Amino acid sequence: SVTGGLQIVLHPRPCVSRLAAQLRQDVDRLKMADGRKYGQVNPPSVVARSIPIPVNFLTATDLLPAMVTANDERAFDIYLFLVRQNAAITKYDALLADYDEMAASFGITNMIHTAYRRDITKALRRLQNRYSLLKCTFEDRGPVRVRLLPIAKKRQPVILLPEQYWDHGWSRKLSLKAKVAYLANLREQARSPIRPWWTRDLADLANTYSVPDSAFQTGLRELEKEHVLRVVRSPVPKDNPAKRLPSRYFIKPLPCLAERERRWQSMRHNHGVKLVAQAREAAAALDGWNDIERIAEFVGLISKYGYARVKKATDTIPLMYPVNSYRAMPYLIRLLKTEHR
Repeated sequence: SVTGGLQIVLHPRPCVSRLAAQLRQDVDRLKMADGRKYGQVNPPSVVARSIPIPVNFLTATDLLPAMVTANDERAFDIYLFLVRQNAAITKYDALLADYDEMAASFGITNMIHTAYRRDITKALRRLQNRYSLLKCTFEDRGPVRVRLLPIAKKRQPVILLPEQYWDHGWSRKLSLKAKVAYLANLREQARSPIRPWWTRDLADLANTYSVPDSAFQTGLRELEKEHVLRVVRSPVPKDNPAKRLPSRYFIKPLPCLAERERRWQSMRHNHGVKLVAQAREAAAALDGWNDIERIAEFVGLISKYGYARVKKATDTIPLMYPVNSYRAMPYLIRLLKTEHR
């Protein structure tokens, strides 16, 4: 039978039948929790709970591109945190930023208080003196008084950053390159004529945001591996590879990382730690390390063909470039069926 694109072969043995039924339940629960299919626009709740980030922050060469060049992730995180805090008060009024709250948001509470206070203060001074994004009044103890400065004199377009970015743990999970790629995805998706999909040449994208194309490529790959970005790669023309069309991208709503971990625990409980670990390792060859539906597919494949055969097939995948059309599940299944004859 077919369940959500998952081909499961039902064997007459009762244990395999129970496994297939459990796999169907796993996939069904995922779909119910997800509440959408690929290609649908973000649900209204995601759009409603969002923070406006000035587009100029991404495109001005002395702001985000400079942070990427300097690998200044702390300044990036603090600025977005303050923009979120500022959204709750009158625009450009001063706000009191609590050091403990900022440290918790950045995931650095394992440092002693004086250490993370010093770390945050240094980043605030860079935001004030190097990037000219804010004005600060520091006290020996207690919160810091901050006033955000307008990036441009005239009103500029904004990017709507979902609050799930913070609430679901992604501000602490993603690397700086992936965070930049995520913001660019939100902007490109919002202005795309094929929305919710968007497409642009990688070199053109890097030029627009003044970020090296290698950094963008790394960030996009990380988002894809985290299963928050879907990428459809165009085939390479045999006569002229240089004429390959740009890939198409679809940024998905950010899932709750804690809920995702609970799903992993449920799958381990139902199918065993070893089998799920093997399936996850195999799925990583197709960038499916965090794709629960893909993991469920591999659980079924390993149960049918055995781990050794599945691993032999997946070992060929990393040798292929991401644009290779054979770097996909149908090709892998064909390999397994050929070996199984």
